Amino acid sequence: MTHELMLEKRAQAVRVYLADGRVIPVTIFLAMEAQGSVSGRLVAETVEESVPVLPCRTEQGEFLCIGTQTIAAVSVSARDTWDEGFFHLRPCRVTLGGGHVFDGFVRHFLGTGDRLSDAFRRADEWIQLEVDADVVWFRVEKLVTARELEPGPDTLAEEFEDDLPDGVSSLGSESPQL
Repeated sequence: MTHELMLEKRAQAVRVYLADGRVIPVTIFLAMEAQGSVSGRLVAETVEESVPVLPCRTEQGEFLCIGTQTIAAVSVSARDTWDEGFFHLRPCRVTLGGGHVFDGFVRHFLGTGDRLSDAFRRADEWIQLEVDADVVWFRVEKLVTARELEPGPDTLAEEFEDDLPDGVSSLGSESPQL
């Protein structure tokens, strides 16, 4: 039975990267009214609006509440997102609290400056990062470092592999899962 004041929601599979280093694959629930405009931004907004906890389901079907202030990033399959706008794409390595390391392309809107530092000085709390087949939304406040990489076919996979801490891969992290 659905309560009359509850909004109808649709399920969206995501990976939640926590500030303590864990990565949790879960399903979150997005408002149906935005169905015509599916975007990663909607995922970030859902996390932001879920203060103090993000309700979700684990892969095992268990109900889980995640404290939103502990969320460093959320990734969603790029095929499940679209975002309007014209972007600068800056290749970089992003390291977040919890040891999460991502090699990808930071997206920031044209007209906001074309340097990597300009991307992080925006008023937006969440920054988009294209990583292989995913779009990762991360909180600027959880940023540890962002290193711009030179564009090239092997850049993102190999150039700074020696810089990674033990146990951390170049995409996401090898952190324990819940």
